[in-house]
Amino acid sequence: MPTVLRWFAEYQPFTPIMQTVRGLLLGSPIGNNAVIAIAWCAGIGVVSYLWAKHTYNKA
Repeated sequence: MPTVLRWFAEYQPFTPIMQTVRGLLLGSPIGNNAVIAIAWCAGIGVVSYLWAKHTYNKA
């Protein structure tokens, strides 16, 4: 597996998000999963914004 895919498989965004939602719904401790989930969402949002802006300006 290529290095980038291996890194993404080890540090993918879905587990912290699901653990945070599960913890909030069940009232159990969420630890630092909320911070990790917010960081992933912000990162994905920034990359998506930049990609959309680049695509729009190219057209």
